[in-house]
Amino acid sequence: MSFSQKSHRPRTFCIQRSPFATAGYSAFAGLVLLLSSVLWAWPSKLLYEIRFDEAQVVTLAFSDGGDELITGHADGQVAVRDADDGDVIRSFKAHKGRVYQLAAQIDGDLIATGTLGKDQVKVWDAGSGNLEFSLTRYDETFGLAFSPDNKYLVISGSSSGRTSVELWNLEKRTKVATLGTFPVAQFVPGRILFSADSKKIFVSVQNQLHGIHIWSASGQKLKFIPFTDDIISMSLHQNESIAVGATFKSQVVVIDLNTGRVLRTMSGHKGHITSVDRLDENHAVSVSYKRDDTGPFIIWDIRTGAKVATVNDKISSINQVAVNPKTGALALALNTFGNLGNPATLVVYGP
Repeated sequence: MSFSQKSHRPRTFCIQRSPFATAGYSAFAGLVLLLSSVLWAWPSKLLYEIRFDEAQVVTLAFSDGGDELITGHADGQVAVRDADDGDVIRSFKAHKGRVYQLAAQIDGDLIATGTLGKDQVKVWDAGSGNLEFSLTRYDETFGLAFSPDNKYLVISGSSSGRTSVELWNLEKRTKVATLGTFPVAQFVPGRILFSADSKKIFVSVQNQLHGIHIWSASGQKLKFIPFTDDIISMSLHQNESIAVGATFKSQVVVIDLNTGRVLRTMSGHKGHITSVDRLDENHAVSVSYKRDDTGPFIIWDIRTGAKVATVNDKISSINQVAVNPKTGALALALNTFGNLGNPATLVVYGP
């Protein structure tokens, strides 16, 4: 793995206040003032960016409570980085093809990886980079997620034209349940998330069965919430009663998971939204594939649908955003595919 330079430079931070404030509604003045003061603690400048010759970042996740940033690369490498500056602590070869899917235990020792080519899902020791064990072999890996209690791993991928979603016990290294199998034309996971108590599994879905599917950790299908578009990514809020979905048609939607009702729809991105992540109970951040005039990310107030923050950088082809649970920093993986003028492929914003 090689990279040519890492740069640090300040950025201008923009806050877009609610239209109620600009209209002079005094009832909202205190709320807007409070919200503005909180927003300044959110990412407002570029902490660092790293430019790669060929091995651009495809996927990423924070680990070790937010102290480490794990990056999966197009040359099959995985790098464990210092989250504060991006410096590589260790790296290892995970797959022959690109690391297409990656998950890391936030307070544990394991990293899971999958690739686009025919290969097994692999589980690695984050401290040593050693392979711990391998799981199901897929033609293509679609999704990975560790449970917060570090007991389980959900994996999903396709083989022979069918998508499977499997729950594995990490201690016993055995499959607990196959949550579902579907034709690929009907079901491709966008994002897989566990509930905070590790008892539920939420899967946002693309293709014909698009929407949100919910299983229990015992393998029982609990609910299917259909939606009119592919939900490419998802974050959970307010004790898992609210989901924020990122859609192919460039919208961010807020869905009540108890009733299945769409509470609000937000627009602002030009291209289809590739990733969304949780900032706190009431705010989410989204990124898209195309360059947006508003900036590389948009922070939303999911209670009102208002855009509340971004930065002025014009960055395109963002594949994924991840929020550091310790500092609130935003890590962006840029989808650059090879040496295209030595572009930045890892960009991290912070307060």
